[in-house]
Amino acid sequence: AAAVPAAAVPAAVVPAADAAADMASTASDSSGEASVVRPRKLLIPGCAPTSSLAREFSLLMAIRTWNTPVLPLQCCPLHSALRELRASMRSLERSKCRPHFAPTADAQCEHCGILSLADDADEDEDEDEGNKLQYCYVCRALSIRLITT
Repeated sequence: AAAVPAAAVPAAVVPAADAAADMASTASDSSGEASVVRPRKLLIPGCAPTSSLAREFSLLMAIRTWNTPVLPLQCCPLHSALRELRASMRSLERSKCRPHFAPTADAQCEHCGILSLADDADEDEDEDEGNKLQYCYVCRALSIRLITT
């Protein structure tokens, strides 16, 4: 896998366990108290949700591979690229449904929750458990483990 420049890595990445909050919504009951509503279904039910920061990082990495116009009225190249991302998202939202859409991943970072292919990172040995782990390209932790079903 290509090395990720240190400046491109978020200052802090929320652990996948904390990302569970992203998956639950709140509602008010009759007393006006907030109550947690059941979490939504995940694309890969046996895995943790991907943290917000990891999702944002992966989007930034994607748009860094695009050659998009820098509009004169935009404040900076990043916001010009984000405008193009928004246009692409609108186009994809109008496309036909794909009921069998699924991530193409066989591994997940236990820290930030990003999904990955096992060959995307360097392997190392986790001496505690004897399992092969990989370094995460998002949070750089030695915490990408194969997804077991």
